[in-house]
Amino acid sequence: SLQVALQVSNGVPVFGILPVRTPSKIWYIQMERSEIESLERLQSMTEETGLSLDNFVLDAELQALNFLHGDNAKYIIERGKAIAPKVVFIDPLYGLAPGLSKDEVGSNIAKFFTILKKELNCALWINHHTIKNIYEIVGDTKQLKDDPFYGAQWLKAHVTGSYFIQQTSDGTQWSVKKDSYSLMLNKLDMSFDEETYLSTMKSGQMSYHERYKLYLNSLVSSGKTRFTFLDAKSQLGCATSTLRTLNRTPPFKDALKLFKSNGEKTIYDVKNFVP
Repeated sequence: SLQVALQVSNGVPVFGILPVRTPSKIWYIQMERSEIESLERLQSMTEETGLSLDNFVLDAELQALNFLHGDNAKYIIERGKAIAPKVVFIDPLYGLAPGLSKDEVGSNIAKFFTILKKELNCALWINHHTIKNIYEIVGDTKQLKDDPFYGAQWLKAHVTGSYFIQQTSDGTQWSVKKDSYSLMLNKLDMSFDEETYLSTMKSGQMSYHERYKLYLNSLVSSGKTRFTFLDAKSQLGCATSTLRTLNRTPPFKDALKLFKSNGEKTIYDVKNFVP
C-alpha cells in the first residue's frame, strides 16, 4: 500500500503497469507502530526510482485517537481539509476504534468513512488484516478463510472494491473479492524486490479481459478517446474473434461507441469507461 500511495502521488504507473492519470495528493494515516518503519521503506523506494515525496503526507500522530469520539472525528476531518488529499490510506483498519467486530461500532465507522469522503472529496484505501490464523479445520482438512472481510463483515457493504492478498514464493498474489463497478483486474501476480521494497506486476499472466481494461484505461489517461479494432488487437495480442467477443461483453459493450465500421480498421470512441 505504501508503494501504491507513492506511485499515485507521483503519477507513475502503479506496479509498473497500472496507469495513473495525474499525480494526486496522498494522506497516509499509519495506525500502528512507529513511522520510522514506513520512512525506511519509502527511502528505499525513492532512492532507487527518483520518486518524490512532495505529494505524500505520512501521518502517525492519530494512533492514540478513537475516530468515533465526536471531537476526534471533527479534528480528523479538519486535519484532512488542511492536507486536501485525493486519496486517504488507512493502515490498518483496526486502529481506528475498539470493538470493530461489533455491528454498532462497525456501522458507525462506515458512516464516518462516508462523511470523510464527502467532506474531503477523496477516495479511501483501507488495509484490513484478517486474523493471523487464516484457516479453519473442516473435518480432517484445513479450509482457507479467504474472505478479506473476515472479522469485519459490515465493511463488505461499504467498500466498492477489495482484494485478498497472499504471500507467494517471490511476492504476492491479489485476488479480487468485490468489484461493484467492474473495473478491477481479477488477479494480480506480483514479484517483490527486497532491495527496493517494490513489487512489479507480472503482465504476462493477465487475461485478455484484464489487458483490454488496461488498454482503455491508458487511452483515457492520455486524453485519447478513439482507436481502431486493429490497434486494440495488436495491443492485446489476441485473435480477431476474441476481441469481437470482448466488445460484446460488459463493461466494454457499454464503454465503446462505433465511429466508423470498416472490418479490422473499424474505429471506436471510448465514451464512458472510467479508469
